[in-house]
Amino acid sequence: MELLAMFNKMGIGYDFFRLSSCDVDVIEYAKTLDNKRCDVCGRKIYRNKIFLVRENDDILQVGASCLKNFDKNILEVLEGAESQEDVFFNEFMVRFGMSSFNGKITLSILLALYKKRGFIKFSSYDDFIREIKKYNYSDNNIYKEFDNLAEVDEIVKYLKVKFENTRNDFIYKVYQYLVNIDGLESRCFTVLQYAIKLYFENIEKEKQNKISQLDYNQLLYRECDSFIVKDMFLKNNSILSFGYNGRYEAESFSYILIADDLKVLEISASNEIDCTKFIGERCKANNKYRSKYLGKDVDENIKSYMSQKYGLVTSVNRLKIVK
Repeated sequence: MELLAMFNKMGIGYDFFRLSSCDVDVIEYAKTLDNKRCDVCGRKIYRNKIFLVRENDDILQVGASCLKNFDKNILEVLEGAESQEDVFFNEFMVRFGMSSFNGKITLSILLALYKKRGFIKFSSYDDFIREIKKYNYSDNNIYKEFDNLAEVDEIVKYLKVKFENTRNDFIYKVYQYLVNIDGLESRCFTVLQYAIKLYFENIEKEKQNKISQLDYNQLLYRECDSFIVKDMFLKNNSILSFGYNGRYEAESFSYILIADDLKVLEISASNEIDCTKFIGERCKANNKYRSKYLGKDVDENIKSYMSQKYGLVTSVNRLKIVK
């Protein structure tokens, strides 16, 4: 039998809790429920507690004493529930083995939390459990939310290769826990929780390394060129003062743009730019020129600088999409 829901007699009606697998409209079912009926024994007696179960694709109404071949842990979830959200959470804990420490499942929840709000340190495994209890699972999305074990497997695989030869004591401890991910105790949580954070930090470092000086041609951008934007992101923004005694202020934004021909541009703008509108588009920009070089060679006139991270960077403004 697969438990689906539980109905408790309450005055002239019924209080009820359903499990995530229940596809029966329990509100409508409760309106016509006959608490003298049991589809297993057939005895017509009053029952204060009725269970809805699935057996061989049939939906049955069963009294507590006639339940058989069912998951007793799930029964405890229903009988101990204080709210529907409580049912979904505790069902999740039971089905995914979180009643005892499970390294991969813990990482899957940490991954989901990290994507929602970044890294937040928990002082203990119990604090972690209390925190995820705060999430409202009444929309029944809990399994979709944490259904990322394949991604967790890739993260564990990546970090084990990355940290295998580390000389850092703390990172080596993370590595040891990842190697033994299927056999950890809850005390390991305070260190293991850093694995997701370390993964994304390393991915970001690798991304930055890909846009290092060695990856790009040492070529100036000229206005006659057009390019497709591969990547674009905010470098910095600042408040500029001008006028008598700095009476007036204006905000300035600088963006780094990586072009498909491997040129690197720094774009100055007086307003914030939505980078996503330009990525993948063919564009042009205006060069910034240094007045002291006017009338001289074009390349000398173009403003540029050498960056350790990006190589040769050309200073431009007035970025626009072209057909």
